Amino acid sequence: MEAVNPPLATHSDDRVSGSTVSALPWVRRVPEGLLINLVAIFVGILTALGSVAFIWVMREFHYFFFEVVHNSLLPYLGVAAVILIPTLGGLLVAPITTYFAPETKGHGVPELMMAIRTQKGFLRVRAALMKLLASALTLTSGGSAGREGPIVLIGGGIGSTISQLFKLTPGRTRRIIACGAAAGIAVVFNAPIAGSIFAIEIIVGDFAVRSFASIIFSAVAGSVVGWYFLGSSPSFIIPAYNVVTPAEFGFFLILGILAAGVALAFVALLYWMDHIFEHRIRIPAVLKPALGGLTVGIIAIWTPQVMGVGYDYINDVLTSEHLVWLLLALIPLKLIATSFTLGSGFSGGIMSPSLFMGAMLGTAFGSAVQRSLGIPLAHPGAYGLVGMAAVFGAAAQAPFTAMILIFEMTRDYNLVVPVMFGVVVATVLFNHYSKATIYTRKMLKRGIKYRVAHDVNVYEEITVGEVMHREVETLNENMTYHDAYERVFNSHHNGFPVVNDAGELVGVICESDFARLLIKDERRAEELKLKDFMCRRVVTVTPEQSAWEVLQLFDRLRFGRYPVVDAKDPKKLVGIVTRSDIIHAYPYALRHHEIEYEV
Repeated sequence: MEAVNPPLATHSDDRVSGSTVSALPWVRRVPEGLLINLVAIFVGILTALGSVAFIWVMREFHYFFFEVVHNSLLPYLGVAAVILIPTLGGLLVAPITTYFAPETKGHGVPELMMAIRTQKGFLRVRAALMKLLASALTLTSGGSAGREGPIVLIGGGIGSTISQLFKLTPGRTRRIIACGAAAGIAVVFNAPIAGSIFAIEIIVGDFAVRSFASIIFSAVAGSVVGWYFLGSSPSFIIPAYNVVTPAEFGFFLILGILAAGVALAFVALLYWMDHIFEHRIRIPAVLKPALGGLTVGIIAIWTPQVMGVGYDYINDVLTSEHLVWLLLALIPLKLIATSFTLGSGFSGGIMSPSLFMGAMLGTAFGSAVQRSLGIPLAHPGAYGLVGMAAVFGAAAQAPFTAMILIFEMTRDYNLVVPVMFGVVVATVLFNHYSKATIYTRKMLKRGIKYRVAHDVNVYEEITVGEVMHREVETLNENMTYHDAYERVFNSHHNGFPVVNDAGELVGVICESDFARLLIKDERRAEELKLKDFMCRRVVTVTPEQSAWEVLQLFDRLRFGRYPVVDAKDPKKLVGIVTRSDIIHAYPYALRHHEIEYEV
């Protein structure tokens, strides 16, 4: 009897069947490396144009919200006019995230990662366009969020669309989607290296050379177009900072620990607020963003710094002195504002809020240490830069992206070692307390496991239903001892599921059960039926469980086989799975993984 395994054993792709990167005949005539790199460059250019359009739309919306609406209300409402701006933004965003494209709600990157993991890289063009519109409304009306979420989804959507036009295989489609994400980050943050690392570290999760080339081509192409339209100035204009004494690394260690705490609080509150708005607040979904915007507006009456992206204020904090208590107060206020913004149904990213909170934390910490100890140390802005990288690097579990991003956004490489040290401390500590990142936690809530290429257990990617035997030999509970004995000892199995007359699973029997009965009472054994001495406590598995779960079960309980039952009806026997079934499935699982996630 052979296990039935259609999804793995019959899967066809370029490595299995010999086909190439595309289903189009004319595309197959182009050398693979050249084709992928040309498509990557094309996607990078289109993403850059989309990013420029996004920034232009933001400028126009900002003028509408603050030059037209806010200034019109100011004479009548005074300072309170600021409350109505994000509330109005919520009313405008709600139809998009509620009706037209629900996947645009939230911070974007998890949606792209889920498309790669579960949809073979398919993204709707409408989703990318609606994400652009919803995020522009969010950020320009004062919603507390970042720009990387919409830009990554826009770039990914362009990459997915181009891949579908060229009919690229799923593996190549995922690589092209990562190219779009890299180009988007490169343009918006003027950081081509960080964009490339972001795509490789977070989106793809594979540092293989074959991934680097096309992603870098796309990031470079996007950057060139971005420089033409937006200029090449860094995001933050700051003086060169230097470490004064090696003793400061003790303070950077403390700062890394504090940054991990902020990152953990950010992830926890963001998803808790998302849960509250989704399940606890009983108002129409179309009104929830307005409630979130109202909350942000109330906070902004006293601390308008929490509104929007906040880069201007970050630059100001990094270069001049500020009250320590204000900087410390802005950390929880920004955290709350961002959680209400994204949790209520607005659209935006989490990178900018992470950088904002890190800057406040680091600068406040550096200022407090200097004032309390009265010793010469690096400028508080240097601690702010370390805090920025540490909070984002920890929350996203992306240390390389965080480090390179700070260097490219400031063009200051004097703090390489402190930034590296702070990021690693924060990342390791965050990982100790939370295995889910700010990007993957949303997928885990939906039951989707996302692992990077170097951390994949292929047994977790196949199910019991793919490897089990569907034709099962069973014994009836009314069989006599003698008949059951003959069946068991004349077969190559050492155990059988036992069913009743209705075919329902009622127990199991194995060779050792016969042996125990013979030792106890050999004469009485001849008079018994199978239901009198079978084992009624049956350990079962379901077709939906992963092969890895069942393999661990084999090691723990030492049984040779497990009945497979319907998840909704534990008495309905649908198959049987053995240890050898799972072990023999490894080559198929490995091939399946290489095909599906080749980048």
